[in-house]
Amino acid sequence: MELSDLRYFVSIAETGSFTKSALQNNIAQSALSRRVRDIEAEMGVQLFYRNGRGVVLTEVGETFLTRARGILADMESLRQEMERTAGVLDGTVTFAVPPSVGLILLAPLLLQIRTDHPRIKMRVLEDLAATLRTGWPVAKSIWRSFTKYAPARCWTANICCSRICI
Repeated sequence: MELSDLRYFVSIAETGSFTKSALQNNIAQSALSRRVRDIEAEMGVQLFYRNGRGVVLTEVGETFLTRARGILADMESLRQEMERTAGVLDGTVTFAVPPSVGLILLAPLLLQIRTDHPRIKMRVLEDLAATLRTGWPVAKSIWRSFTKYAPARCWTANICCSRICI
């Protein structure tokens, strides 16, 4: 059994359908069915009740789903930890800007960050400057870490950030 088998199993359980899961995972439905049958044979249990309208987890399947999700979460956590150790940045950065600033100043910045740090997810919130100042803590140290990407005029914008995980 491989991690991809666990991912496929979770996808089938969440969609309730081999067909939908096959489409989501870009795999042939027959190959997906075969992989689930292999898991069931290896474990010696039936994981799904199959019917004409999809699949439903058996009681054993529910237990397997819980454990599979845990294993996948642990593997993702391990991957992130190893990338952090290797100096790869990841996490989510939220930029809050007034509407007049968003596209003009952030577009080149976001493009450059995406190029240099593909693991960082970015979120942009647009609102009036007064709302942003009172509703978001200003994180100047985080903003300064990205100034090498920003045009000089970005310093005058009211840019706030919620959190970055490094």
